[in-house]
Amino acid sequence: MYMIAWFDINCFNIFWEHKVSKKWILWETEEWVHRLIDKTIPYKKNKPFHIFDICTGCGYIALSLATHVSHCNILATDISQKAITLSKENYQENISKIQGATTIEFKQVDVFDHNALEKMMLQGNKGFDLIVSNPPHITLDEYKHLDPDVKQWEESRALVAEEQGMAVHRRIIELASPVLLNKQKQEDNFEKTRVPRLVMEFGETHQVEPLKRMMLDKNLFEDIEF
Repeated sequence: MYMIAWFDINCFNIFWEHKVSKKWILWETEEWVHRLIDKTIPYKKNKPFHIFDICTGCGYIALSLATHVSHCNILATDISQKAITLSKENYQENISKIQGATTIEFKQVDVFDHNALEKMMLQGNKGFDLIVSNPPHITLDEYKHLDPDVKQWEESRALVAEEQGMAVHRRIIELASPVLLNKQKQEDNFEKTRVPRLVMEFGETHQVEPLKRMMLDKNLFEDIEF
């Protein structure tokens, strides 16, 4: 079972499959993705810009970046093989709109599987300039009170996370240090254009302070914006 929607802003088609990915793209997701695109486009790349999309779902974030930003290598991962299959279908549906010299690779990977991630990095992914993610970010209690229509369309593991909805966020923050390229390996104009290093969507305001503490504890990021 599929739904198809046309986004006038992004100008590409996205399919959703029952119980795989989000039934719709929330305006909040569209907003931060386009803010990120605006920050990334001015970056003049003399070599590929490497992006790691974690919990890609239907592939919306990866495709948004690929259709606007040139000379990118995007690795899009998800724990669900059905989601990866769907993402590949969406890629094929929109391949003519992908920017020049931009590639997307889709892989089924559990971000909590250390060995799988290590193997993936050894297979040619030496590091990334940017991590993006719209991970599961609601609590089990919040899930219990969700509209039945949402539950019908959404696979629970695409929505619910432990640690008050922040378990996947914590894991991504832990991955940032070994996965992100250090400044010495980036081009000078990367810092000048203020391209973000890590962008994640989260749920409610009660998550702001815990997430900020997680980020500060890593002592990896100079500026944190919510």
